[in-house]
Amino acid sequence: MIRIFIALITFISIYDLKGNDDIQKRLQIVDRFELDLNQDGVNDSIVLEQEFYINVVSGEKFYDPGDFHKITFVIDNKRIVRINEEGWVKMNLRHQQGDSLFNIETDLFFTLRLSDDRIGFGLNTYPYASDPDKFTIFSISKESEVETVYDWYFYITRFEDLNSDGIKEIVGPIDYYGQVNPDNTFVPFRVYRIGDAYEVDENLSFEYNLNLKKYRDFPEGTIKVISEEELRKYDKNTLRIMRNEIYADYGYIFKSEDLRTYFESKSWYIPRISSAEKITFTYLTEYEKKNIELIRKLERE
Repeated sequence: MIRIFIALITFISIYDLKGNDDIQKRLQIVDRFELDLNQDGVNDSIVLEQEFYINVVSGEKFYDPGDFHKITFVIDNKRIVRINEEGWVKMNLRHQQGDSLFNIETDLFFTLRLSDDRIGFGLNTYPYASDPDKFTIFSISKESEVETVYDWYFYITRFEDLNSDGIKEIVGPIDYYGQVNPDNTFVPFRVYRIGDAYEVDENLSFEYNLNLKKYRDFPEGTIKVISEEELRKYDKNTLRIMRNEIYADYGYIFKSEDLRTYFESKSWYIPRISSAEKITFTYLTEYEKKNIELIRKLERE
C-alpha cells in the first residue's frame, strides 16, 4: 500500500511538472556495455538512459519511476532504440541466474541464449509499484535484427537448462498472481521455452512440478488435473488415500484413526490444521478441487 501511495504521488508530481515552462525533459546515461550481440566477433554497444525533468531556474531534478527508460543498441553501426515510459527496473537476485553469456555483473538486465542464431536480452518492470513483474525479452539475431518476443506480466522464479540442450528455460508460477496466494498453497509452475515464440513446455512443466512434490505418493493430485481414465486404474481404498493426501500436505489433522496413523508414518506430514473447511476454502488450488471432486465421485460408485 505504501509503495502504491508513493508511486501515485510521484506520478501526480511529474504530471504537474510537464505543464511548467521552466521544466525540461532530459536523459542521462545510467550505464553502457560493449557486448557481441550479433555473434560476429565484434563488440556492439548498449546504452541505458534514464529520463528525468529539471527545473532550469532552480536546477532541481525530478525522476520518473524506473531506473532507466531508453535502450539504444548499436549493432553494425545501426542504431536501434527501445523506450519504456513505465521505466525498467533493476532485477533482484532470482533473475541473475540468467546472466551467463557475457560473464558480466549487472542487475539492469539479463542475457540468455534463445537459439544458435539469437541471443535474448531481458528486462524487468514494476508497472504499478507493488504489482508482480512485467517481463520483456528482446531477440537479437546474427542479422542484427532486434525483435520483441515477450512483453507481458510474468514473475520469474529461476533460469535453468532443464533438458540439457544448452538453452536455458524460464520458470515461474502458472500465473503472475501466483506468489500472492497463501504461503501454504502450492502454486504450480510453468516452464517456458523462448525461441521463435514464448511457449510453455508442458512436459518440462510437469516434470518440474513433479520433482517439487516427489515426497508424496500421488503428487499428481496437486500438480495437474487428473483424468477419469487415469483415476479408474486405482481401487477405492487407493483413491481415498490419494484424495486425503492432498489435505495431509496442508497439515490436516485427521479424525479417522486409520488415516491419522497412515499419514503420521510419513516424514513430510506435519499436522497443524483441524478444519477441513479452512483448507478447502483457503488453500486448495483449482487443480486440487477438481481432482478431489472427481475422486469423490469415483469413490461413491
